[in-house]
Amino acid sequence: MATEDDLRSVREPDSSGAMVTSVAPPSSSPTVAPTFLPPEPAHSTRKRPNPVWMVAVGAAVLAGVIVVLLLGGGAGSSPEQAIAAAINLRASDLPGFTAQAPDHSGTGSQIDSRMRACVGSGWIAQNSGSQLADVSSPQFASGSGLQAEQVSSDVTIKRSVGAVRSDLATIESGRIQGCLAPALDGVTIPTKSGLPVTIGNVQVTQFAPSSAGSDGSFGIRTTMLMNAAGVNVPVVLDILGYAVGKDELGLITFGIGHPFSTPSEQQLSSLLITRALARPH
Repeated sequence: MATEDDLRSVREPDSSGAMVTSVAPPSSSPTVAPTFLPPEPAHSTRKRPNPVWMVAVGAAVLAGVIVVLLLGGGAGSSPEQAIAAAINLRASDLPGFTAQAPDHSGTGSQIDSRMRACVGSGWIAQNSGSQLADVSSPQFASGSGLQAEQVSSDVTIKRSVGAVRSDLATIESGRIQGCLAPALDGVTIPTKSGLPVTIGNVQVTQFAPSSAGSDGSFGIRTTMLMNAAGVNVPVVLDILGYAVGKDELGLITFGIGHPFSTPSEQQLSSLLITRALARPH
């Protein structure tokens, strides 16, 4: 609030031409709003978070969580880790996309606990214990708003071909798919804006991706609505998996408002399979 020292008297004519005295800030001071006016609403001075941008951030977090939860994702220096890293997607495979570090935030614990309750902790522990290496690529993002897309890959090397076949059989049984919807529905994802993104209306379907050169494959499509600042935005998340010998290859894509291009998914999957076949072990 302005003080008496901050104010100066100004004489100016009124509508009749008579000189009157009013009080105003000195010319060197910033304009001071009259005290009898209500304060300006906060929303007029603060930029409202973009719901689509928030959903894109939330979907990126979710994709990273899914990679770790269902496909693994780790680091190491063993020969198998080096092979897995060489098979994974890299920046040169995706012109026009930008590599981003995965952000799992605290969302993973919500989904992990739900998946363990549904699938069973024993299966998850057995799945983790049968692998020699597990490496995830960066997350590669392109576009913005309703054109935003993201893709990443994961390569797991198992101790035996039998372990790979067992995992594939579990997926084909529908056991994992049946747990995804209840694990995701109602999950909240924090964003830097301070407003969370909430997942709802989750639907999971199974499809058969092209798998030339592999020993088997699966496809899981998860559609959902992500609510940000009261706005529902549709998101499509695809998980494609391929068995090549002792290798489990995963491709994870999502699109905001639309599915990732099927031809692009097929091209990237074929690239992963080709690299795995070129590195027998």
